[in-house]
Amino acid sequence: MMNSIKILKKNVPYPKMLKELAKEIGAMRTLFSQHRYKKGTQGWRGDDESRIQQLGIMGELIARDYCYNNFDSNEFKFEPLIEKDVIALPDLTWNDKKIDIKAVDEKTFEFRMNCNSYNNSNKKVKGYWFVKLRPNCTANHFIVPYNVISDWEVKEGYTPYFAAPMPIIK
Repeated sequence: MMNSIKILKKNVPYPKMLKELAKEIGAMRTLFSQHRYKKGTQGWRGDDESRIQQLGIMGELIARDYCYNNFDSNEFKFEPLIEKDVIALPDLTWNDKKIDIKAVDEKTFEFRMNCNSYNNSNKKVKGYWFVKLRPNCTANHFIVPYNVISDWEVKEGYTPYFAAPMPIIK
């Protein structure tokens, strides 16, 4: 299983200001998704909603920074970070391949993929781009093929999720 996980790039620096930008955009995304993720619904994450939104935005911003600094922008297209109505679409289209971006905070050392999102027919993807946050505004980037994830262990969180250990990179 781990052989199919590709390390895209190790210890990639990103601009420090992305942290502040992620907080601001995450707050807006939380506001716009209040009707969807409210108490009593399956997706409700309580007081963690804003933090989780910020983490997701951080991953997307870092991936955008990496792409715009390393590739021709005609090769890829990102979906908007904020929309008034939350629509579950893949975050990135790269040469006609749909890719979803997932962020992993500094204290977590496993890949995590929400089971409902994974099985969402509107969000079918070729793979996932995991952005692992590291100290000093650096990140590791991993590509995980879609078909690998269903073999991962299923754990319980706010909702069930697939989990697999992340390679330790120094």
